[in-house]
Amino acid sequence: MSKHWSLPTFGFNWVRRTRRIHVDALVENERDAMNNAEILRDLLYAANSDNPFDGLVRQMARQCAGSAVIFDTDHAVISSAGSAPKILIRDNLVEIEESPTPVPIGRWLVLAGRVGVRSQNYFVALANQDREHLENISAAIFEALATILGTVASIDGTSLAQRAVSSVKTLQDLEIGILVSQEPSYWRRLEQFGYAPFSNLQIIICEASKSHEARERSVKNALKAIRRYTDDRPILVAESKLDSWQFLVPEGPLVAELAKMLEDFFITAISEPFVSLSMYPDMYRATKIALRHAKNNARRGTYPKANLVYAGAMNPVDWMVSVSVDRLDRNVLMRYGETLRNDTELLESLVEFLSFDLDIKNAARSLNVHPNTLRYRMQKVERSLGSSLSDPWVIANLCLGFYDELRSRQQELSG
Repeated sequence: MSKHWSLPTFGFNWVRRTRRIHVDALVENERDAMNNAEILRDLLYAANSDNPFDGLVRQMARQCAGSAVIFDTDHAVISSAGSAPKILIRDNLVEIEESPTPVPIGRWLVLAGRVGVRSQNYFVALANQDREHLENISAAIFEALATILGTVASIDGTSLAQRAVSSVKTLQDLEIGILVSQEPSYWRRLEQFGYAPFSNLQIIICEASKSHEARERSVKNALKAIRRYTDDRPILVAESKLDSWQFLVPEGPLVAELAKMLEDFFITAISEPFVSLSMYPDMYRATKIALRHAKNNARRGTYPKANLVYAGAMNPVDWMVSVSVDRLDRNVLMRYGETLRNDTELLESLVEFLSFDLDIKNAARSLNVHPNTLRYRMQKVERSLGSSLSDPWVIANLCLGFYDELRSRQQELSG
């Protein structure tokens, strides 16, 4: 009889033990989940302080019952808590990060992980003298920290996206034009971006050069750097078209810094300073004219030396030629002295004469001819034009009509 009842008894005990194992596992999982939730909650509270990094590092050191250190991408210490040797940890950070198990540093054992907020990476190191405790707690801390920073990045990204949309809308309104009576409300809008109300502003317009030797990847990397630069500064940005960007920048260091970032990869124009927002359409138009002049320089091969043009520094001839954009304008400019274009020798002599500031001797020396020969040729030019080269209006018309030839020759002389 005993054998008869032993099997069911054994089966019942096995089932009971199996259930107990499952229950214990569920209890342990639930306990781990509660612990992880507590770690996440405590880190969230710690991050909600005047200095989030200091709050987080103190709480992480408390949770791992040891030390915690946060490093930037250059392995510089941002914040630390506890008595672990942070300098030794920094010196061995690469080895620690790559190791799946704690690395001994002196009498400490250290684990490290990498976390990121948008494009910025940080290294977090946890140290303890108890290997088992460090291994048990570190995964939960790193997971909670990644969750917090990921949430911060998401919120920050949403904020930046909203800022970008508002930035484009504001620039579009200003470009169309606002009334003088609307200026206070638009200054309040700009104040939300960090601008000082009723202070001088400048417009910057840049365009990627199609003749630039820089690789496309270099230009894209430059744009990423510029976007990061403008994200947390009082600078409005709008992409006018696929390869053109517009910035509204407070006068001062920001203009110089942004121009420095742009000059190696883009053709750029910068407006004169202005404070009245109702003047924006006129200042924008002037900046576009300056950009056209910079593009003409690039087309003539003066890029990148003259790829940055300040609208206020342009001379009248450069301005008038850059304003003339349609076919009729160009025809009017090209029509003057048209007969001279059929005589290569005469045209070359005239361009040299104008390039050397009407100095017969220096121009003749450059052409390798006798001064009297050049004088004779200039007399032929006067007969062709029906006007004297001593007339300033004639010289002005020649400078406009033969602008491209003059600019190319001046570039050769200055090079």
